[in-house]
Amino acid sequence: MAPPSDPPPPPLSGSLEQRVAAAYERLSPNEKRLADLVQEFPHLLVTHSATELTERAGVSKAAGTRFFRRLGFESFEEARKLVRDARAWGSPVYLDDRESGLSRALEAHLRKDVDNLVRTIESLPSEEIAVIARALANARRVRIFGLRNSHIFATYLRWQLIMLRDRVVLAPGAGETTAEYLADLGEEDVAVVVAIRRRPPAVERWLTILRKSGARVLLVTDRSGQALRDRATWTIACDVRSTALFDSYVSVLSVLNLLSSLVASQIGADGRRRLRRIEQVHGELGDL
Repeated sequence: MAPPSDPPPPPLSGSLEQRVAAAYERLSPNEKRLADLVQEFPHLLVTHSATELTERAGVSKAAGTRFFRRLGFESFEEARKLVRDARAWGSPVYLDDRESGLSRALEAHLRKDVDNLVRTIESLPSEEIAVIARALANARRVRIFGLRNSHIFATYLRWQLIMLRDRVVLAPGAGETTAEYLADLGEEDVAVVVAIRRRPPAVERWLTILRKSGARVLLVTDRSGQALRDRATWTIACDVRSTALFDSYVSVLSVLNLLSSLVASQIGADGRRRLRRIEQVHGELGDL
């Protein structure tokens, strides 16, 4: 009697973790050793070959081949491509590299942050920066949008600009939708959309509506967001790749800090008077 054949692989869909979870109970002991390894260190699929991966798990090449087929992949290379795509999109699961020593990790972290900052500043659209600052200073209204991690930077920019001028709004507020803040924008207004990876689909819809509104649009994004530049008046792309688990945002904060300083220069005496008045009120309230 011929030996039973392997069960058919699951459909080619889902992340690596979803596939491993769905197949785990029917894996052989050796395949489970490999599953445990890739669940703990999924980035190894990018940094190691199939042979290195099976050797690390202490299993045979044949077990490795069966493992990836049980997950619905035709080959190891197909699984590697899935992880590369997730890594490029910014999933922290696939950026994890906990195996580096601390001193090596610190050195790599510093070197990468400096490199990100230098590359970002050197690639700034120098002829447009003053134009952007002038637009932010003189717009009738400035509305700033950002979701997920980008919301942090949208909040930071609003906090800087509100000390220099009025009618600077972070949108949407808690419990609100975005429509109320998109519907009445026009040519006299500036919208800032902070859209660092990984961006929800809503961001693209915002940009489309903003472009139709006639408002000038500043898109602050990372390199992966440059495909959206045709929907914005100006685009600033920041380098955010990291050597560790999460993206690094040193360059994003530096760009927003620079913009805020340039806006202050554009507003001039009016901005300084507003700052002095705010500080006076801080003193009267005992805030700080």
